[in-house]
Amino acid sequence: MSIYGENLKWVGVTVCELSVTKEDKVDSLQKELLATKKLLVDTEEEKKRLEEEISQVKEVFRRATAKTDVDIKRDAKIIGQYKEICSKLSERPEQEQSSLDFPDDNLSR
Repeated sequence: MSIYGENLKWVGVTVCELSVTKEDKVDSLQKELLATKKLLVDTEEEKKRLEEEISQVKEVFRRATAKTDVDIKRDAKIIGQYKEICSKLSERPEQEQSSLDFPDDNLSR
């Protein structure tokens, strides 16, 4: 056999091997593409679910904040009323004391 014949045989085997390798590579890439597409779909679904959850958490937070604001206003009003009552109660003994002082002055004259 000549050198050329051996080279052709060698080249022929290599071409077949390359053909099989390319087909394997195409199959591998197709599988990888399908897996990536599935991962994309799963990721988009997860993103949508998380966005809905964030929306719900924001709504709960908004309601809690609104309730807290109402509670703060109510508590401030109660505190104001308490201070007013305490002020009036502290004035009452002073008024009674002053009313008691007048008769004593009248009696001693």
